[in-house]
Amino acid sequence: MEQLGARVAGQCRRGDVIFLKGDLGCGKTCFARGFIRERTQNAAMQVTSPTYLLVNTYEQSESTCIYHVDLYRLESVGEQDMAALGLVDAFTNGLSLVEWSERLDEASVPSERLDVQITYDDDDDSVRYVSLHPFGPRWTSESAH
Repeated sequence: MEQLGARVAGQCRRGDVIFLKGDLGCGKTCFARGFIRERTQNAAMQVTSPTYLLVNTYEQSESTCIYHVDLYRLESVGEQDMAALGLVDAFTNGLSLVEWSERLDEASVPSERLDVQITYDDDDDSVRYVSLHPFGPRWTSESAH
């Protein structure tokens, strides 16, 4: 899962938002770890789930931060919560990886994003399936490939 995260990281740019979707333990944080290590060029970087902090921030450069967000502990996230967590700025000026994005209210979901759906195999829970769902011209145009 980390290798896939690293590969997707190479296609991203400032302002990109990626929703990581799947059950507990399916590999969302592993994907984020690979993504963050690739973008920061630091293979030894400690990347942990932000479940209790809600948002972990990693500096990629002086001008861009990577935001790893975990909304699992929140029931719903509206506009005020978005502002309080710094997500309005993150979605515009950073690179954002969001776990449990279904907690966002509809008005807070960016129209330009990539959804990464991770599922378990029904017969073997050590096997994962991943599907990428692009939304908006940024992700559906030829330049995104």
